[in-house]
Amino acid sequence: MYRKRFILLTILFLLLGCSSNGNTSTQKFNVYFFNPTKNIMAVEKVTMELNENTSKNDLIYQAIHALYSGPVSKNLQRVVPVEVIVSLQNGIATIELSPDYDKLIISDQIILRSSLVYTVTDFDFVNGVQFLVGDEPLKNNNGIRIGVLDRNNIGIGAMDPNPPTTRQLLILYFRKEGTNELVPEIRDVQVNQDVPIEQYIIEELIKGPSIEGLEPTLPKTTIINAIKVQDTVFQIDLTYEKQAKELTLPEGETLLIYSIVNSVTEIGKIQKVSFLMNGEEPDSIGEIDFSILFERNEDLIAQ
Repeated sequence: MYRKRFILLTILFLLLGCSSNGNTSTQKFNVYFFNPTKNIMAVEKVTMELNENTSKNDLIYQAIHALYSGPVSKNLQRVVPVEVIVSLQNGIATIELSPDYDKLIISDQIILRSSLVYTVTDFDFVNGVQFLVGDEPLKNNNGIRIGVLDRNNIGIGAMDPNPPTTRQLLILYFRKEGTNELVPEIRDVQVNQDVPIEQYIIEELIKGPSIEGLEPTLPKTTIINAIKVQDTVFQIDLTYEKQAKELTLPEGETLLIYSIVNSVTEIGKIQKVSFLMNGEEPDSIGEIDFSILFERNEDLIAQ
């Protein structure tokens, strides 16, 4: 169990405001949000109150609170907030993100990290930011630890390091409403050649269908723990709630599996799929034997 107590920023901000002693002054500082139209980080100015007891850590918390409050401009994208603990040592701010960070989709993770780095390094006493998720250092998709970040090695493009660069048509399979069959939906998605296309496919399946007459097969709370492609086999490690409505419908688990299998096997190189749940091979469920490699199932596709 994760035991650290995370500080809720809104409460902290109120406490800071209520604990003012002595003279106070106001100061403007910058908060950074992503502009999806221009694909850049954009700044908004925020006013905060300071007093003689305001520490550097307090300043960082107040800046993050302002960031989480959202932009004024409708052209800028609000970050998806997660609770944090901040510490500062030798000019490096360590931001410990709560485990909820892992539940965010990749694009929201990127935007959150970039906004935090730009906002926190705007203070002249912060030279860089390092991230933890829970007690563990933040790692990239290859399992390599990401070190100290600043504006020179993050940017919205460098941070990913997987920004959307091109568009690709994906064929995704969802449940046909009121049936136990799958129906394909063609979706135009921004992708980057450095990100496995299978990652985009699973993320889009989690978002659910975008056209009428189709129903989702994966709960929106599904977490992608890891993916791996070896030769013609795609391995995926998922966490999902077995009592979610998508799975309590008839053939729910079967359609979850084959919506993934049929979608990824639309890619020519993938022929089979193996599943892990929380890093382990799950027990068989009903007639489903998870020890096998799953192949495409055309019989489930509505005619």
